[in-house]
Amino acid sequence: MTQPDNEMYINLPATRGQQGGITQYALTVPMSMLKRIFIIDYADDVLERSQRELNLARARRITRYLVNAHDKKAPYFLPTLNGNIEEIVKFEPVHELGNLGIVFVRMDTDIKVFDGQHKFRGVIDFVKKRETKDTITVVLTENVSLAVRQQFFSDINNNACKPAAAINMAYNHNDPLNQLARYLTSVVPAFKGSIDFEHNVVPAKSSQLISFKALSDATRKMLGLRIGDEISPEQREDAVLLWNAWANVMNWELLHSLSMGAEYRKCHLGTHGVMINAIGIATNMMLENHTATEVSSMISSSNECINYIDNFKHSEWVGICVDSETSNVKSDTRAQNKAAENLLTLFKLNPDHPYSWLRALFSLEEINSDSLVKVQERLEKICGEQNLRTEQLQGMVNSLVNDNPESAVKTLMNIRLLRAWVKTTAL
Repeated sequence: MTQPDNEMYINLPATRGQQGGITQYALTVPMSMLKRIFIIDYADDVLERSQRELNLARARRITRYLVNAHDKKAPYFLPTLNGNIEEIVKFEPVHELGNLGIVFVRMDTDIKVFDGQHKFRGVIDFVKKRETKDTITVVLTENVSLAVRQQFFSDINNNACKPAAAINMAYNHNDPLNQLARYLTSVVPAFKGSIDFEHNVVPAKSSQLISFKALSDATRKMLGLRIGDEISPEQREDAVLLWNAWANVMNWELLHSLSMGAEYRKCHLGTHGVMINAIGIATNMMLENHTATEVSSMISSSNECINYIDNFKHSEWVGICVDSETSNVKSDTRAQNKAAENLLTLFKLNPDHPYSWLRALFSLEEINSDSLVKVQERLEKICGEQNLRTEQLQGMVNSLVNDNPESAVKTLMNIRLLRAWVKTTAL
């Protein structure tokens, strides 16, 4: 292999091809060499370049993606960079293989990236942070005019179709939350076959019930997770328990088995994204002071008084998540929060601690917070011993405090006195 003349050249192994009458060269370039070979089209005048303005935040996301994959020794994938060599180049085939060979580019010739500048900058910053022998694929044209490069940029971006967030989330195996949501679709009976993994909003005529995006978002809100949070086995099982409880009272499995998804969606909100998210928010409010088992039990106990048809008609949610003027369903954060509050009321779910009424009865001087916890534990124990409901005991304690506050404190602070008083009063 010889140099074309006495000038200095960069020798790039490449495969030669052609599209639309324009010669292309496909190269595999070490990431560590990108900065030495290529430049980004940085002209201040938009019409004098073939790239959008560089978004550093987007480039940093790509760098983080690469660094995380490198550190975890996980596979990753970066699409091709596209660029243009600013002159006609010399291509020398290898033996008889006419399209496999070496591209000779003069050292003083610019090779400008016209598609993939964020990947380019992300890779440049990545190799500053980590040593790597990884490569990236680059496709180069030669001596293509600015107007044609601008047209390429326009064609690429006009014809690009960003996939729905739902399918991106479903395919993202690196995200713990999406892993959990996929797990839920396989173990919660009502979710099997009824989840739409393709669309952010379930199409009107679809027999499926709930969007995977809505399920994933709602699960994040339910468990109070942040993006990237690891999920414990306990949280995983809590999510299964809670979604099973909601699925049962909302009759999702029945709706799916009867293929009523499309018909139900016309006038009812029980499977709408705003309601799924509201369920997540309402459940999270309940989990502040109750265990998942307790919340599941409370949801299930509401089954007989909730009608998944009548209670979830659009007309029942006007002013909450249905616009009073247009009758359109609203799914913004405010609508989700208002719907969550209404769900708590509808299902008679109280997010307060079951013994929060005790704090209202006594000042901190009378019973401090640590002592109040012990009183709660005693009352729970005695409720179990005497087979009393919390509501019954609450009424008894209220009467005791009203009759003699000072005596009430002494009684509540002593398990023997408390047990004797409950036995006497409950008779």
